[in-house]
Amino acid sequence: MADTTWTHVVFQSEDRDVQGEYNNATGLFTCKDAGTYQLNTTVRVDGIVANKIYYLNVEHNGSQTAGDLIGSPVVLNYYCHQVSVCIYLTVGQTLNVAVYHNQGVTKTYYNDGRRTCLSIVKVT
Repeated sequence: MADTTWTHVVFQSEDRDVQGEYNNATGLFTCKDAGTYQLNTTVRVDGIVANKIYYLNVEHNGSQTAGDLIGSPVVLNYYCHQVSVCIYLTVGQTLNVAVYHNQGVTKTYYNDGRRTCLSIVKVT
């Protein structure tokens, strides 16, 4: 993740994707069946610098929808952001997860499928 740049998170493995809606090369979920979806995500980043920000955001069709911001007054070995949102999608609309920070250096999100994960479930 480059400093002061929004970076799309790519969750590289899938447990189940019956309709093939998630692209694990780009990190983009494209709706194939209109309805209300519950999105839950956690993204871990190591080495949070004091007095800087780190932001996790869910984007709906490329626009910010829901997010979580941390501005830690102390150095943290790691931080796991979590965001949950229910959103109505029509066919062809997209969701993706993006992160931003101003830590002063390039960071890497922890992508192990447990501490950094994504769940999108159609609820209605």
